[in-house]
Amino acid sequence: MLLAVDLPPFEYIIVALAVLIGLIGRIVEFAKQMRQKSIEAEQQAEAQFGAELEEAPEPGQAPPPRLELARRPPRPHREEPLPVVAPPPPRPPPARAATVKARPEHEILRLLRTRTGAKQAVILAEILGRPKALRRGR
Repeated sequence: MLLAVDLPPFEYIIVALAVLIGLIGRIVEFAKQMRQKSIEAEQQAEAQFGAELEEAPEPGQAPPPRLELARRPPRPHREEPLPVVAPPPPRPPPARAATVKARPEHEILRLLRTRTGAKQAVILAEILGRPKALRRGR
């Protein structure tokens, strides 16, 4: 099934555009009138309270006097040398326990100390660590 669309005559399109342009012009004029009325209303409200747009505000009280910062008098120069303080005596070393039990080495540590331990450490870090996409400062 074919669908044929007939366009309206050229004169009709021109008349419709002229009407649209006329409507847009009237809307712009209406907006200008509304803006002018709001400006006049603001001026009337200010005139009601005795203030005019160009008039300077009434002077208020004088600003408070400015306070100057107090300065500390300079210190007198000392003629006598400061006393020398001896450093405290060194602390005695802490007493150690006579018997220290050697812990058995963990299985993972023993594996990492072998010849291929570094390779296994890198693989474990990749498996157990955060995904690369979620690491900070890639």
